[in-house]
Amino acid sequence: MNEKQISNAERRLWIWGAMIIGTAVVLGAFGAHAVKQHVDEISLGWWHTAADYQRVHGLGILALAALWPRVQAATQPKLTLIARCFVVGVILFSGSLYTMTLTQMRFLGAITPIGGSLWILGWGLLIFALLKESSNA
Repeated sequence: MNEKQISNAERRLWIWGAMIIGTAVVLGAFGAHAVKQHVDEISLGWWHTAADYQRVHGLGILALAALWPRVQAATQPKLTLIARCFVVGVILFSGSLYTMTLTQMRFLGAITPIGGSLWILGWGLLIFALLKESSNA
């Protein structure tokens, strides 16, 4: 493959990472300007936490995209699985906190740890994938 060409899977990682970070920036700004006028300090803290963790995991997906051409072909599907953990984690963790902030439906807090657990799983899978990668090199 030409060095300037990237695979569809790698391209999807770059796109998902950029989308997640871009929406985190938009939602962070929305929280700082529009939401803060309508919610209490605790709820605003949920919003900021959601945006912060969303940005971090968007960067994580960009890191996976950067790793893609540097790992063995057998490791690449693992990077896709890790990215899926990060994306679903954003939806569940950050999404539940955004929704709780806007609606005060606190029962959604039960969903938040599921998203966090997916992030932990994703980071753990990345560690094991890279350890295995280095032992096979």
